[in-house]
Amino acid sequence: EIDRLISKCKSLISILSKEKKWKQLCEAQLQITPGLKEPLDIIKDVDTRWNFTFYSIECLVSLKPAIIQLYSTLNNHTVREIRRGVKTMSSFLSSEDEFELLNELIVILSPFNEAMQFLSGSEYPTLGFMTPMLEELTHRLRQFTRQSYKAILVKDMILNNLVEHWGDPKSTNVPDKFDQYCEIPEISLEEESCPLIWWHQNKTLFPTLAILARRYLAVPASFVPSE
Repeated sequence: EIDRLISKCKSLISILSKEKKWKQLCEAQLQITPGLKEPLDIIKDVDTRWNFTFYSIECLVSLKPAIIQLYSTLNNHTVREIRRGVKTMSSFLSSEDEFELLNELIVILSPFNEAMQFLSGSEYPTLGFMTPMLEELTHRLRQFTRQSYKAILVKDMILNNLVEHWGDPKSTNVPDKFDQYCEIPEISLEEESCPLIWWHQNKTLFPTLAILARRYLAVPASFVPSE
């Protein structure tokens, strides 16, 4: 259902991005906020740009009052053709519950946008911030409490994927697991055997170490200098 809602928002953004509708939306913004110096621009989603789905949805929610105003104006217009043309727009217009869900999704995803912007810095090292950043993201996800079960499901899915992929940053058993791994008798690797198979078989015993093993053991050996 979240995918359907996002697709619906993208369709509405596409309609509002057209020159005529965009000018009408600007007029609606000025009607709602007299003295507004510069109306908000529509942000279209770009698949090849980081976080643009988030930015486009955030912008759409910010423009909600103007969108409602525009729809009301067009729907009550005296010209029949204009009223008929607004039907397409109405089919993609989000309901109040959907706008509330979008607001909650923005709250869930905002920390990831902040993290992405910080880790994209080019004038300071960022590798050392990975662990505290993951701690902060998991903490903020766990602190998220809303009434919408759909938002809770999204939050839980993101949190579970985050922990599954990176491990729980607050887990205190990593040193113990490492010591336990070091105490294992040396494993004799027969010819053509694969260490990755061993780690796959023991991933429940050493979950964090197994992630590291899969990540680094799969790197092919090379004598070519890095570019």
